[in-house]
Amino acid sequence: MPKRKCRTCQSFKVVSWGINKSGSQRFRCSICGISFTAKRKDVAKRNQFSWLKRWLFGSTISAIAKSSRQSQETIRRSLHWFLDHPPIPSPKPNGQCHLIIDATWFKKDCCLLVYWDHDLQKIQWWRYTTSENGFEITRDLRQLKVEGIICASITSDGGKGLNMAISCVYPTTPHQRCVVHIQRYGLAWLTRNPKTIPGQQLKPLVQQLSKIKTEKQADQWIKKVLAWEKRWSWFLKEKTYQEETRNWWYTHKSLRKVRALVLNAIPNLFHYLKDSKIPKTSNGLEGRFGSLKMHYRQHRGLSKKRRKAYLAWYLTVVINGEKPTRFDH
Repeated sequence: MPKRKCRTCQSFKVVSWGINKSGSQRFRCSICGISFTAKRKDVAKRNQFSWLKRWLFGSTISAIAKSSRQSQETIRRSLHWFLDHPPIPSPKPNGQCHLIIDATWFKKDCCLLVYWDHDLQKIQWWRYTTSENGFEITRDLRQLKVEGIICASITSDGGKGLNMAISCVYPTTPHQRCVVHIQRYGLAWLTRNPKTIPGQQLKPLVQQLSKIKTEKQADQWIKKVLAWEKRWSWFLKEKTYQEETRNWWYTHKSLRKVRALVLNAIPNLFHYLKDSKIPKTSNGLEGRFGSLKMHYRQHRGLSKKRRKAYLAWYLTVVINGEKPTRFDH
C-alpha cells in the first residue's frame, strides 16, 4: 500500500489520527503536526456526475444549483471539468453484428457519424467530423474489427464515401440501403402532386416500397419499376435550352433524380427479406438523434471543442446508459 503524503510539508511521516465528526479517517503529520482528512478527487467527481446527467437531459445550471444547494459557479465549474475530460467509445465485442451507420449534422460543417449495434442496442463507435468521409469510415470499420466487432450486415442511407468504405472493408457483407431514406427522398423530389404523367405513375411505386414484406412482392415491385423506366426513358431525356446560360439542361431533373435513386438502390434494397435480423431502416437511430438535438439546443452556446465533448457524454450516458467507473484522469 503506498505511503500517504503530508499536504503541507510533503513528508511521508503520516500516521492515523482517529476520525472526525462525519466518520472520516483523520491523519497527522509527525513532522509539522498538521492533521487532515484524505480527499479523493475521483469520489468527488463521481458524486458530481449526477449534475452532469441532469444537465445532459436538459436541466439548467440554475435549477441544478438550487436543488443541490450549491452556487451556480460551482455547478458550472464541475460541468466544464467533465466537458474538458470527455469519454471515448468503449466498444463491446460482437462476432455477428448487424450494424447501422448514420450521421446527423450540426450546422453545415459539423457531422456526427454513429455506428449503432442493432443486436446489442449500443453505440459501438462515433466520430465528430466535417463530412461523411470514406477514408475515415474505412478506418472506423477496421478499428471495430480490431475490437472484435465483425459485421454480419450493414444498414445505411448510402453515399459515395460510405459505399466505398463498406466495399473496401466488407466486400461480401450485405449492405442494406435504408428503405425509409429512399422513400422519403423519392417522395420529396416527386412533390405532393406530380404534374407529369410519369411522375404520377412513379409516386405509388415509391409509396409501396416500405410495405414490401416478401421476396415475391419485391420481384413484382422491381419489374414494375423497370417497366416504368423503359416506357418513359425517352421522356426523361428531354432537354430545354436556357437563354441566360446558353446551355441545354434536362427538363425533368427532379424526376431523373428519383429514377437514379431507385435504380441505384435496387441491388441493396431487399437484403432484409432474406435475413430477418437485418434492419431495413435506420429509424431507431434517427429517433435518438432527434432527442439529442432537442437537448443540445438548450446548450447551443457551447464552443466547438465543448460541443464535441457534450456529444460524447450524451452518447455515452444518455443513449448507451453507461457510467464511467473512474474520474481520476
